[in-house]
This record gives sequence, structure tokens and C-alpha cells, in this order.
Amino acid sequence: MVPSSSKDSIVHIWDVPGPDKDGVSTTHIDPPLVCAYAAKGSDSDLTSLTWSHDGSLVAVGCYDSVLRICDSKGKAYFTHTQHDGPIFAVRFSPSGRWFLSASLDGSACIWDVREKKLHKQFHLHKQCCLDADWLSDLQFVTSGSDARIYIMDLDSPKPLRTLLGHQNEINQVKCNPTKTRLASCSDDMTGRIWNIENIDPLRYMEDSHSVVLRGHTGPVSHIVWCPLTGNGEHELVATSSFDGTSRIWDSVTGECLCSFDDHKKNVYALAFSPDGRHIATAGGDGCLHIYDIRAKQKRWSWSAGSTNPSIFEIEWQQSDNLNRIAMAMEKATVGVVDLTKVPELQ
Repeated sequence: MVPSSSKDSIVHIWDVPGPDKDGVSTTHIDPPLVCAYAAKGSDSDLTSLTWSHDGSLVAVGCYDSVLRICDSKGKAYFTHTQHDGPIFAVRFSPSGRWFLSASLDGSACIWDVREKKLHKQFHLHKQCCLDADWLSDLQFVTSGSDARIYIMDLDSPKPLRTLLGHQNEINQVKCNPTKTRLASCSDDMTGRIWNIENIDPLRYMEDSHSVVLRGHTGPVSHIVWCPLTGNGEHELVATSSFDGTSRIWDSVTGECLCSFDDHKKNVYALAFSPDGRHIATAGGDGCLHIYDIRAKQKRWSWSAGSTNPSIFEIEWQQSDNLNRIAMAMEKATVGVVDLTKVPELQ
């Protein structure tokens, strides 16, 4: 199932079939389910969406400040108007009990998914709260345009830790797979890696406690962790920037291991393959590039053409008989690339 949202304020849920018993993928996809409610008016642009971990619910953030959750059949599950500004990030907790929304009103709201009600609202950032991620079912992190990162506990109104060092708004925060380290990226053209394994009562973690990723010459818009790490190897993290490049870093030393500059415009999206062997990037030039991480070489590219070419988001799915990337495109379409049919990637 692939959910998609766009400027038309409508959420579609697509059932994308896998290969048949002979391993043949179909090019026919049935019409999508349409979620039961949609935003209306001039502030109807949808900003973010995410599945619950069990695939039963999909949550949507919107410029109209309304939180919306639908079930997998597109039926309305829950809606609320608690926020006073656009919602820019939506996240389900690991167990699915809680749901987190981050807004340009500077706050983060925790919602009880089963009870369909607000659990607590945290007024954290002086300006906009731009992103958030869960550390556990009880702790989460937020980042904002005030250049601060807060580590929060559901039972405490004040931050457990405030991370300082970035000099401009922080676009994303991402926890590593073991939830022991945090990656952040900013308009100050850097990424940072923070060790959060032992959260003690110290309120502030200063600049000297983070590994700084320097090299980009434009705002760093995305940062992602490699999902798998070999024995004895350092974890890898990747960044993409409005300078048109993407980079892979050693997250322990801060060394840039490679830089890819094939895009002619801003890089809008990047994703590691679930097996950790490849990374894909997509951008405003309409190109999708796939690189071999160990060889540090481009393996394959695809172009959306010259008319409304931008690719804004990508998601990589991989299993025993599946290897495909879904793309959200400026052409008002959703594309799915079957990578099992690409000889260069076999």
C-alpha cells in the first residue's frame, strides 16, 4: 500500500501489487482509495503523512493546522484542530499507542491513538517546530527554526536535554536504529551527530559534544541513517542539500566518505536501500540516481523528462521478491520503479 498526498489536499491510498507466482510485475494498478475527508481553502496543501507501524492507520499534516488520521480503507478515524499553525511532521510511536504532531505554532502534541484524544501539548520552540522523532514510547525529540533540539519525556513538561550548536533552523532530526545517537541537519549548511545514549539531568549539550558534518555549500534539507552496519564498522549517515549534492559520512569521525554531484538542481529526497547496499537520490531536475555505497559509484539513473520534472519524495521497499522505489512527482503522479527489472542493479 502506498499513500500519497498533494497540493490538491486529497490523500490517495494505492494498492500496488507485487510480482505474481512467476515473478512477473504488473503495470496495471487499480484506482486508489480516497480518504474520507480533505482540507479545503487556500491553506489546503498537505505537508506530511505517515503509516502506523502495523499499517492500519495513515496520518496527515496540513497547512490548515488540522490533524487528520484515516484507516487503511480511507475511512475517517480521527481529526482535531488543536494546533494554531501548519503541521509539518507526524509520527507514530514505536508501539503505536501514541502519535506525535509538530507544528509551526512551536508546539508538539502527543495524542492517545486508541482514545482519539490529546494527551499533552508541549510548547517548546520559540518559533516553528519543524521535525520530530521518537526515541522510545516515552521519549521523543524535536527540532525547530530556533536552532534548538529538545529531548522530551511524556511525563515531564520541561526538556530532559537541550542540544545547542546549529546556527540556523534545523530541518530534520533522525534517531539511529538503536536509538543511541541522533542526526540533525540545518540551513547552516551542516549536519550534526549527537550521542544520546545516556540522558542525564544536564540540561544543555553544547557544540563541543557533537560531531559536525561540514562540506555542503547550501542548506542541508535531509539526513538519513544507513539501516545496516557491518561488524566493526562505523554507522553511515547520508545528507542531501540545496547545493545539488548528496554526501555519505562516517558518523563517528565526521569524515565525508563520498560526494555525489550528478543532480543539476536541488536534491529533494534520498533513501538507503533496506539492505544498506545502495542509496537513491532524487531532485528538482527530475532525475533518480542509484549509487553503490561500497564502490562509491552511480549504478543507474532514470529521468522524469523535461516537463514538471521534480521528484519530491522517494520511499524504498525491499524484501525477498520485491525491490522497488515509490516516487512523489511534480507531474501530479505517483511513480513506482521495479528495480528487479534493472540489469545494472542485479
